[in-house]
Amino acid sequence: MPYIIRPRQARAVVVAVLGAVSLFAVAPALAGATTTAAAGCPAQASSTLLEKLGDGSNYYALPTASFEAGTTGWSLTSAAVVAEGDPFVGSHSLSLGGTSEAFSPKFCVSSETPTFRFFVRRAGGSSLGQLFVYLRWTDKLGLTLEVPAGLVLLGQNYGSSWTLTPVLSLAKAMVMLTGETTANVQIRFQSILGGTWDVDGVYIDPYSR
Repeated sequence: MPYIIRPRQARAVVVAVLGAVSLFAVAPALAGATTTAAAGCPAQASSTLLEKLGDGSNYYALPTASFEAGTTGWSLTSAAVVAEGDPFVGSHSLSLGGTSEAFSPKFCVSSETPTFRFFVRRAGGSSLGQLFVYLRWTDKLGLTLEVPAGLVLLGQNYGSSWTLTPVLSLAKAMVMLTGETTANVQIRFQSILGGTWDVDGVYIDPYSR
């Protein structure tokens, strides 16, 4: 079930039974969302950005996720930009080593925002190192919710070459507590157990399938 991070100020107790959500399972889509304009996210110019890599879906690039102009909109803890990027994206990437984490800028998710992908490689450190990927948002009650995006990268399965991740769930991985049809979401990357990971380019698919 989603993790609930309660705000500091006292609030009414909200109890929601959402069911278990495993790292490789998805929950129902955003409550109340449809595949029409009622979904409510701003239109995004998208194209088949990853077609050369065998993915013909439309995507738009999350702003600043190429790290060519720094980390505007990102929140970092023990993570930093390095001058080693995936050639498909650019010359820089975000490095997460040891125990570190990074929060992406917020972006709008509705039922019409089904998936995302990004580039990653294990740049060093322990082969036991892992990289977790989460989705985090705040609902109308002020509760901060977090769910796994369905991916755990295991150090022993990744080498120094850049790899495009599998397609990861957005809307289907989320459950709204208060009936919203959209949410402003952040992706949280967390490195643990001594591995060093480089992340570059985050691509959002804005159209439902």
